[in-house]
Amino acid sequence: MSTRSRCAVIALIAVAVSGCGGGNPIVSRDDPAEIHYLGTEILYHEVEGKKDHSIVLVLATWCGYCTRLKNETLTDSSVIAILHESFNVVAIDPDSDSLVVHGDSTVTSKVFARNIYGVRGYPSMIFLDRQGEELGIVAGYRPPADFVSLLELVLRNYPADRSRSRSLDSNPAVPSR
Repeated sequence: MSTRSRCAVIALIAVAVSGCGGGNPIVSRDDPAEIHYLGTEILYHEVEGKKDHSIVLVLATWCGYCTRLKNETLTDSSVIAILHESFNVVAIDPDSDSLVVHGDSTVTSKVFARNIYGVRGYPSMIFLDRQGEELGIVAGYRPPADFVSLLELVLRNYPADRSRSRSLDSNPAVPSR
């Protein structure tokens, strides 16, 4: 095998290994200009770089408002900045049979969204604390300014120490599910 071929094989192995993560999500925060989506295991397990708040974006592929949220809201620099700074971000397709982690078990994305969290409207945002406990679920499209206000509300009402905790669902500014 030539030196050039060996280098190519080593490069391919390095790329493959770096993407594995050993079963744990890799929390990469290198590019603040884009949202870094993580696997659902970050919601329930401690990993280096984990934030105190998580948001699961439940986005159906056929949903027009989900597409609008992805294309307009989730590309806005102010939304990206607050997500990058304060949230573990996970996105799932509620119609998918792909397997995701829930606690110590594995379920389909469909079961995760519909059966475990009771999501019925799309898009939906599931907010969780560091331990994976549900803080609240908010359904419906939000333009960038409203989405930032929602994220700030979660951070205010659910500080990391939970000493000032208030219910997200009881806040009149946020419609309940």
